[in-house]
Amino acid sequence: MLINIALIALCSVSFITDIKYRKVPNKLTYPLIVSAFLYHGYTSGLEGIKFSAAGLFLGFVLLIIPFMFGGMGGGDIKYLMAAGALGGPEFTLKLFIYTGLIGGVVALALMLKDRILFKFLKEVFLILYWFPAAKLKLTVGGSTIPYAVCLSAGTLAALIMPAVPLIK
Repeated sequence: MLINIALIALCSVSFITDIKYRKVPNKLTYPLIVSAFLYHGYTSGLEGIKFSAAGLFLGFVLLIIPFMFGGMGGGDIKYLMAAGALGGPEFTLKLFIYTGLIGGVVALALMLKDRILFKFLKEVFLILYWFPAAKLKLTVGGSTIPYAVCLSAGTLAALIMPAVPLIK
């Protein structure tokens, strides 16, 4: 119950701050990470600490490559790390899958709104087809996604939905 409250607080505050300021505050994520370790350590001992560490590490691993290529900000990684420390590795993977699905729908809607979907698809095809022979860069422009909004929706989906078909 406390974990769910912390996760709902994480997604609520992050949703608002990412829309308003395009940031996920460290003042939110760091205390939640520490709290997750303290809570799980207190309730389950060393196994609880390992549980939090596994979720935190998985959250980092899943988003570090998109971050390195400029696809998202550091706050988004810290969001998933905090959620992972609170919910553990299975929850982190479930959250990641739901967030990806929601993010894909949001990206598709923005590309349709900006009328760049077909340009995007053409450039993706060229990159995939000519990649060995040419250095092409995806240049579709348009709107960007405040990804903590998708992470927040993914968190709620992961809390509400019983399971992702691919997990368990």
